[in-house]
Amino acid sequence: MLVHAPKISALGVFGGICCCAVLLPLVHAAETKSKLQLISESPRQWQRSEFRVEGIPLNGANAYDPEQIALDAIITPPSKTRLTIPLFWYVAYTHSLESNDKGEQWEKIAPDPKKTTGEWRLRWTPREIGPHTLTISVKRGGVSQNLPPLTCAVAPKATSSRGFVSIEPINKRFFRTDDGRPLPLFGMNACWPGRRGTYDYDDWLPAMARNGINYTRLWQANSGFRAELYGNERQNYNQSTLWQLDRVFDSAAQNGINIMLCMGFHGEFQTDLDMWGSHGSWTTHAYQVNNGGPCEKPNDFFTDPTAAKLYQKRLRYLVARYGANPNLFSWQFFNEINNIYGDSKASQRENRDRNRLHPPDVVAWHERMGKYLRSLDSYHHLVTTSFGSAGEQQEMWKLPELDYTNWHWYGTWNGPYNAITQMTEGVGTQLNERYKKPVVIAEFGTDGRGWHPESDAERRGLRQAIWGGIFCGTAGTSMPWWWEDIHRENLYPLWKSLRDFLPADFGTAKWRPLEAFHPPIVPAQLGQITPNSTPFTEKIALTGNWGKGSGEPIILNSPGDSDLAQISGYIHGRSKPELRTPFIIEANLGEGAKLVLHLNSVANDPTLVVAQNGKPIFERKLPNKDGIWERNNEYNEDITVPLQSGRSTIEILNGGEDWFFLDWVRVEGVLPSNNATTTSAIPLEHYLLSDGKNRLLWVVDNRYVWPRHRTQIAIPVEGAKIQLKNWPTGRWNIEWWQTSTGKSLAKTSATAKNNQLDLPIVPFNGDTAARLTPAI
Repeated sequence: MLVHAPKISALGVFGGICCCAVLLPLVHAAETKSKLQLISESPRQWQRSEFRVEGIPLNGANAYDPEQIALDAIITPPSKTRLTIPLFWYVAYTHSLESNDKGEQWEKIAPDPKKTTGEWRLRWTPREIGPHTLTISVKRGGVSQNLPPLTCAVAPKATSSRGFVSIEPINKRFFRTDDGRPLPLFGMNACWPGRRGTYDYDDWLPAMARNGINYTRLWQANSGFRAELYGNERQNYNQSTLWQLDRVFDSAAQNGINIMLCMGFHGEFQTDLDMWGSHGSWTTHAYQVNNGGPCEKPNDFFTDPTAAKLYQKRLRYLVARYGANPNLFSWQFFNEINNIYGDSKASQRENRDRNRLHPPDVVAWHERMGKYLRSLDSYHHLVTTSFGSAGEQQEMWKLPELDYTNWHWYGTWNGPYNAITQMTEGVGTQLNERYKKPVVIAEFGTDGRGWHPESDAERRGLRQAIWGGIFCGTAGTSMPWWWEDIHRENLYPLWKSLRDFLPADFGTAKWRPLEAFHPPIVPAQLGQITPNSTPFTEKIALTGNWGKGSGEPIILNSPGDSDLAQISGYIHGRSKPELRTPFIIEANLGEGAKLVLHLNSVANDPTLVVAQNGKPIFERKLPNKDGIWERNNEYNEDITVPLQSGRSTIEILNGGEDWFFLDWVRVEGVLPSNNATTTSAIPLEHYLLSDGKNRLLWVVDNRYVWPRHRTQIAIPVEGAKIQLKNWPTGRWNIEWWQTSTGKSLAKTSATAKNNQLDLPIVPFNGDTAARLTPAI
């Protein structure tokens, strides 16, 4: 019997729109008291419906182990394309926002006292309208029984429903939704909450939506939303954090925001601490042998058949619980998995014994799990993974099981790209051409070590990453990290400015990037001393990288100019000529200036030499005190070298045999200097997008492409002009746009002759944009 509204029908058919509960007795010999209860609105196309199944007891089985008990819904739509959707075990929770007299707030999560036991749930989003047949299959210990089929009518979609996300099929550069509308991505990360838990998202998501942001990323990690990370969670998924994830998915849907769900992160395989003093989670991992799991070493996760089976069960659960969400943009297997790769040339055994991952094993795992995930997910959500700034791994991105590529870029770990527009254009063009897949810059930061706004004057770096992602051929904006800081400073309007600038049909197949013009980045130069300025001290942190560096000098015009320097602390001697790299600092120095070097360790017979303006001013032999060739803090000593005042080039050298290692170098008594560049002969980059008729233009002052002069206010550009080649002849109307505020600057016009448009540019600071349309 079907109880529906006040009427009673014996047909077992859903009909109409109803917000009341619907109870469907499911009579079966083995499950005589089973009921299917609709606990959401009646089914509509592209709208998630949710059902509770009552009367299917566990009888001692583990609800998270489908080998013991598994429920599936077998659904036949009007097209007769049968779908199988797994059900999941659900435990209800409640929450409250607690506070203390210090004004601190936190989310308190507790089991729902009104629901003391778990229950089976079905989440289903129809893609077709009309009558559907629904059958619940119950499998216990390998024996399946189907409950009597039911029929339900699916109503047409609501006006706001867009359906699921897929790749635009012609150029495969953008995404779209089931209704055929384009989905250019305006995104940022919001991977986990602070102490306020999901209440943070009650603030963040509406603020994003008000400013046109339609895409974010969540992590299932130790910091939030995890299912199975620690030993006590193996096949005992964390219901409180998954309840929180439910709530964030629902809130995101209400705000029109799509979610990339990252299901794992590199830190869970790490055996040592990272730069944050955390992420060494392998010792507590659910699959680690000391916690009852099958894996002795991290690489075993990717090769052990028992681990694979455990992970597949987790995938089944996640698909059952979250797969019916149309705003699930994609599954992402891992964040920056290459951060714990071993040497790609080393053997599997060598990498395994070093507690590092063997790259071919990780690729093979993604291929297997990608295929398995596709077999589970009836909604065909997109699938991806990710690498850190220094990695690409072509073998991974060539996998057909991965639908789009991800790139992460931070100014402090910039990989092959030294500037933002160089990165956005290189990634957007090269990766799309190489793999014929959309490209998403899924993490971005001017600094990967923290939110340092002092190194990004006027937020130019952030703005250039947002606009550059769109104009340089990726599927949307770059996705910044540091979301709590972005919210605190209310930087969301940077996205709104771009969203308002773009036409409504942007992201359809007809839109494509045209050839860009980008002159070489203007090299940093030491400027002239700023009058009446106060000397500053610059501490240069050095890396532990072993390889040869770029050799580019560090130019100290103002405090923080060394923030992005990637200088190795290994100063090599004669025994390794292929690794010797110049370590040069240029600065204007005041009276009493000095250089302080913190010496960590040495190898065999190095000699520290410091030269100023080409003349050696300090030399010291460094004997190997402990006879060990390791970086083990054997010296732990500050070495001070007095410097002469004036315009200086300082070089740190090794005149001995093998390396010595410096932790940092400090220059004291540096005089602030003005930019050496002027407004004459300003090099301008420009980027173009076209739909075949109209064109969009982004112009960037090359002097201020981040990180160039990142701490200084941009000097205005006036009277500049650019030449646009291969341009349709005729008169064009131009509307100029202020990228920082989202306001129209001016309207002008220009005439193209002989396939060239000579375009005067309105005055601007840093960058500007324009809409160009043919005059009728």
